[in-house]
Amino acid sequence: MIRQRLLFTALLASAATLFGQTPAPQAAAPSPQTAQQTAAFLAPYTDSQTLLVAHVDLDRIDSAALFHFIDTLLANVPHSEDARKSLPMAQTAFDLYFVRLKQIGIRHIYVVSDQTDLAMSAMGGVSLAGALLVPLPAGADPAAANALYTAMGLDKSTGIPQPTVLPGNVLAISSPEIIARLRRPSASPAESRTLTDAFSADEGAAVQVVGLLSHDAQRVLTEMPFHLPPSLGGQSSSDYTTGLEAATAALSLPPQPQVTVTLSATDPAAAARLATAFNNLMHSIPATPWFTDELQIPAPKTKDTLRTLLTRLSFTPSGSTASLRLQGDELTSTVASLLVPDFQMQREISLRVKAASQMKELMTACLAYASSHQGDYPPTLQTLVDDKLISDARLLTSPRDLTDKTFVYHPWTAEQLKKLSPSETPTIWEHANQPDTGVNVAFADGHIEFMRLEKYVEEELQDAEKKLKP
Repeated sequence: MIRQRLLFTALLASAATLFGQTPAPQAAAPSPQTAQQTAAFLAPYTDSQTLLVAHVDLDRIDSAALFHFIDTLLANVPHSEDARKSLPMAQTAFDLYFVRLKQIGIRHIYVVSDQTDLAMSAMGGVSLAGALLVPLPAGADPAAANALYTAMGLDKSTGIPQPTVLPGNVLAISSPEIIARLRRPSASPAESRTLTDAFSADEGAAVQVVGLLSHDAQRVLTEMPFHLPPSLGGQSSSDYTTGLEAATAALSLPPQPQVTVTLSATDPAAAARLATAFNNLMHSIPATPWFTDELQIPAPKTKDTLRTLLTRLSFTPSGSTASLRLQGDELTSTVASLLVPDFQMQREISLRVKAASQMKELMTACLAYASSHQGDYPPTLQTLVDDKLISDARLLTSPRDLTDKTFVYHPWTAEQLKKLSPSETPTIWEHANQPDTGVNVAFADGHIEFMRLEKYVEEELQDAEKKLKP
C-alpha cells in the first residue's frame, strides 16, 4: 500500500511539473474522424505481413464517466475495497496526463504489428510487439511530447529512450528494426477498402483493434489448414478463415459502453457462412471437455457467466459483415464476473502471506521452547499458549479460506532432528481442503515455504520417517 501511494505521488508530481512548463497551444477540436481517414493514415505503414492494426480516439474518452463505470463494476466484485479507494487518485493522475496530451495536440494513437514483430517479441527480441504511432499537428514541436513521454516513465517501461519522428510529424515508438521498416514505402500496403470496412464496424468507438488476414495468409491456411484441439471439437481452421478479410473488436467507453466484434468477409455469402461457423463454435464450447474439465477458473460463478454468455451471443450477418454486440447490463455483469477471480487471487495471496507470518511466529516460539527443553519441540502448539510463548491463541489457525483452519503440527524431538535435515523436515503446515490447494509449510530450521500441493508435504514426511527407521 505504501509503495502504491508513493507511485501515485510520483505521478502527480511529474504531471504537476509538466503543467509548470509553458503549455502547448490548445488544438482546435476536430470533427470526428471517419473510418476512411483512419484507413488512409494506417495503410502506408502496413504490408502483406501485417496482422494487427489499432486506433485509439482520445476525443471519445470521457474520464469522469470511465472512472465512475469502473467504480460501479468494482462495487459488484468481492474484496475490491482497496482498489475502489485508490480510484480517485488514479483518476487525478490520469486526467493530468490526459489534459496534457490534448494540449500538445495528440488526439489519435495507432498501433501496427506484423507477423515478424510478434514472433520477435515472443522470443524477447523487441520490447514492443509492433509500433505505436502518434501523429502531431503540422508544425508542432515534438519536444513537448518527448517530455511527457519521459515524465510518464514510458522510456523505462518500453526500453526506448525517445520516440522517433517520421515524415508527416508522426512520432513512432518501437525498436530500431521496426522503425527502419516503417520509413520505407510499403510495396504491398493493406487494401484501403479492407481497412475502411474494418474500421466502419463502429465508428463511434474509442478503441478499435483490427486483425487482418492477408491474401498470402488466406492461401497458406487454405493449403495447410490446422485443426482445433480435440477438446474444442477438432474443426478445421478453414471453417473460420475462408472468406475472412478482417476481424474488428471495437470498444465504446462510458457513458454508453459497448463491445462490438465484426467479421469482414469477401462477400455476403462468406459473411453468412462465417457467422454460422463462429456461432456454432461459441454455442458448443460450454459442452466441450476443454470448458467442462480443462478450463480452471477460481470463481465458479465466472464460469457460469461465461457459459451463459457463449450460448446467448450470436453473430448477425449483414451484407459482407457479421457482427455481435455486448452492451448494457449484460456487458457490466460480464466484466464484473471476469474481475472476480483476479480479486479473489489478490485476497488469497494476502491471506497466504498473513498465514506464513503467523507460522513464522509459531516457529520462533517453538525454537525458544526447544532451547530450554534439551532441543525438543513442544508436544502441541497449544503448549506455546499455555507457556505464554505466544500471546494470542488465534495464531494457531490459518486465516485462509480452508475447511480445516487449524495448523497441522509434528512435535520433533532433539534425537530425531539429529538424524534429519531440518531444512527439509516439515514441522507446521496447513491442511488443504482440495487436492490442488497449495499450503504454507514451516520447516524445522524455521524457514517457510509455499508448496503447491499438500502431497509434497506428505512425501517429505515419508522421507523423514525412512531416515528415522533403525
